[in-house]
Amino acid sequence: MYKGVRLNGPLPKDFHEDSDIQTFVSKMGDDILHRFENLAEPPICHFKAFDTRTYPSQLKPLAVHGNESVQALCDYYTYLLTAEERAAIPSEFQNLKVRYSMTGGGHPLGFLIDILKDSSKRFSNIARLIELMLCISPSTAACERAFSTMNIVKTPTRSVLKQENLVNQMRIVLCGPEIKDFDPSSAVLHWFSSGQGSRNLTYKPRQPKETVCEPSTSQVTQGSSISDTEKLAHDVFNKLSEEQRLLVKEKMSKNQCSFQ
Repeated sequence: MYKGVRLNGPLPKDFHEDSDIQTFVSKMGDDILHRFENLAEPPICHFKAFDTRTYPSQLKPLAVHGNESVQALCDYYTYLLTAEERAAIPSEFQNLKVRYSMTGGGHPLGFLIDILKDSSKRFSNIARLIELMLCISPSTAACERAFSTMNIVKTPTRSVLKQENLVNQMRIVLCGPEIKDFDPSSAVLHWFSSGQGSRNLTYKPRQPKETVCEPSTSQVTQGSSISDTEKLAHDVFNKLSEEQRLLVKEKMSKNQCSFQ
């Protein structure tokens, strides 16, 4: 009986006798191990040199502990570290282990934060490696945001958008500056001087015949966008150097355009 209801049917099997539960638990464990198996691959595995929980208590084993891993990290991140930083990191790692043996360490994360906050600059070079380790994302949220951005940039109406242009636009959206901090001068100058023909900013579409009707919203918006474009072009033109102005005027003279 369960809450006044008589239950029929066979009794449930014991956990150890149920093959479905055994299979589910086994596959779930395999999936978890597979999800984190890259933690045992370089360069992630080499960051274990900064895990103070694995540091030996004796000085001689501590002196050689993690040296090969730190050197492997220096070799892997050659594109981020200068030659001076790579040369100074091994000796600073020794000083880091000496500090750990003298202070007792504590929690690994707290110990590394103290190293980053050190005002004596004794660990300024190895701090680069510690910062790289701490900024490694344990999730794929950044990748998911990038996929969402790609779906926003590459709409169904932009079917001819090439891969190189798509990558450039996504880099601008994901890593570019804010609109208020963006200076379009160099982009506008490139637009002025590129292309087979010249650019005509003073072009205006043919005005429709006068009618008694009120002007449509699209016509008003179009006129305002033209004036805004001219204002932006003049502002950018005034910021250019004399040599850049001559280049722009030479390009625009082919189409009999000029800035007033």
